[in-house]
Amino acid sequence: MPKQRKQMPHQSSVRWDEDLHPLVEEWFEKNPGWTISQLANQAIRKFVLSPYTTNPVELVSINSEEGLNLADKAIIEHADALERLK
Repeated sequence: MPKQRKQMPHQSSVRWDEDLHPLVEEWFEKNPGWTISQLANQAIRKFVLSPYTTNPVELVSINSEEGLNLADKAIIEHADALERLK
């Protein structure tokens, strides 16, 4: 038997990510007169009405030698990046 989807609440509480607190506080300072509900409704509306797209990935077959060359290149680039971080 399929699970029933929960009904949308008319009111809800949201747990904010810690990194959002300063961003939201700064936004409210720049936009006086807004309530948290208005901001949340506007953000959710924007999110659900915007199309969500991903970049297509094309898969191709490669032979063993090409695969090893690509792996070597990735390892070298990774090692170079780690070296720059020191």
